[in-house]
Amino acid sequence: MPTLTRLVLVLALIAAAIYGIMLALVTYVEPVQTDITIKIPAKDLKPVPLPAPVSPQDAQEQPNDGLEEMN
Repeated sequence: MPTLTRLVLVLALIAAAIYGIMLALVTYVEPVQTDITIKIPAKDLKPVPLPAPVSPQDAQEQPNDGLEEMN
């Protein structure tokens, strides 16, 4: 048998063995689901800045953005 044919045959056998092992793991092994709780100290959290509330009077005084309704 030429050397290249032996190499391809050996690589194919190795790939088939790996595929068979993976198939056996998928078929016979059931994963265990558990709840995970990670406590994060409050000092490590970054506060999110909130926009200032807009009163109805301020909303009427704001100029139009140039997006006028086209009829």
